[in-house]
Amino acid sequence: MELKDKRVMIIGLGVSGREAAHFLVSRGATVVMTDRRTDVARERVPPGELHLGAEDPAWLTGIDLVVASPGVPPTSPLMRQAAALRIPVIGELELAYRFVDAPIVAVTGTNGKSTVTVLLGTIFRAAGRKTFTGGNLGTPLIAAANASYDVAVVEVSSYQLETIERFKPAVAIHLNLTDDHLDRYSNLAEYGRAKARIFENQTQGDWAVLNREDPEVWKLAHTVSSRVFSFGLTPPAR
Repeated sequence: MELKDKRVMIIGLGVSGREAAHFLVSRGATVVMTDRRTDVARERVPPGELHLGAEDPAWLTGIDLVVASPGVPPTSPLMRQAAALRIPVIGELELAYRFVDAPIVAVTGTNGKSTVTVLLGTIFRAAGRKTFTGGNLGTPLIAAANASYDVAVVEVSSYQLETIERFKPAVAIHLNLTDDHLDRYSNLAEYGRAKARIFENQTQGDWAVLNREDPEVWKLAHTVSSRVFSFGLTPPAR
């Protein structure tokens, strides 16, 4: 992905949005930064155009790419206008994937994903691997783009997965699925489809790790293109 001399809008200036903005500037992009909050400190973001407190679709004039933070809903005026103008919209996770060289282990699920992410990071480091641990857990994956790692272990939320295009973890782990975020999704099925995007770009050389104790998760074993590894208390059916 060529960023030099591109005009990129960042929607949402939380941790991932700010990290994405700094990375984009470091790669030669011009940034237009927006947030509906008014308390974003100017010194925490890189030089560039900054709009706070509102969303004006006119700001999209001349924009080549939009990087949306996970908390920004698809219904926001800027997101809808970007789609109408056919401006590519990705998230920080997808942006990072284009530049991180290390194989990625991605963990999703309604519950327990932070614990599993930290545990896996600890295991890899104990094995002598230089390991990045972060994602939705804390440090955005884009922070690994300017460094060298043996492996990146990242917690991935459904919100982050809504804006992927090519994101393809070498190992994708889905722990469980229960009712959550129903202010964003109309029902469990829609929420589950967002989570299942973690496997969307995997191929036969990758691994899908699925909880066979959870029916909503285990049914994905018949749809993924990657190799399946299952876990659970009940032995797998023969």
